Amino acid sequence: MNKPTDPSVIFDLPAPIEGSWQTLPATLADMLDQRLREFGAHDEVSDILGLRVLPLAFRPGWMLCDFQEGAGNGPHKLHSVIYGPDGVSLLDGSSAPLHQGNIEHGIDLSDATKQAQYLRLFCMFVRGEYGPFEIVQSAQGLTFEKGVSAIFNRLTPVENDAGDMLWRATVHYNEALFDVEFLLHPDGQVTMKDDTHICDGVTRDPELNFAKTARYRSPQGQE
Repeated sequence: MNKPTDPSVIFDLPAPIEGSWQTLPATLADMLDQRLREFGAHDEVSDILGLRVLPLAFRPGWMLCDFQEGAGNGPHKLHSVIYGPDGVSLLDGSSAPLHQGNIEHGIDLSDATKQAQYLRLFCMFVRGEYGPFEIVQSAQGLTFEKGVSAIFNRLTPVENDAGDMLWRATVHYNEALFDVEFLLHPDGQVTMKDDTHICDGVTRDPELNFAKTARYRSPQGQE
């Protein structure tokens, strides 16, 4: 039998992207947990310790769900899925779940708030060989090697004569920082138009491992 979700849980890791996250009260969290199980969103997870959600501006009626496992002796894994009226998209590190969801359920990129949220989500959950292309806006959550420093660019739209959805951001990938210009397409495709290397020697604190929908502290990153 599944343990009830604890609304007072302290999550092992920060929320995966910036936003107004809500930790659900026990009754609602357990109802959503059951609904996620009906869709097979976490068949391999026996106990859910806590669940928080972020409404998605670019897909009204849908939310990003981040839930923490409560079983096991190792570091707790946190899993992320998109949930809405018609089902669940498992964010497994590939772009396919996002693109399929955009085709089936639509995507609204009509203003800067929606574009910024989608871009943060896309870059965090579509991973490369060395992890996510995480948009970062400060040194919080990062550790720099001695003598290394950087100036961060906030996620900002770039004015252009063509009226394209261009954005500029600082991205953390493979222990390095980059100044990146993204082109966001109306159908949710994302193109990295330009990138400039800023510095090496930058790691996450804590260091993370990723596996399918899960992220968790790497053994060397535990206290």
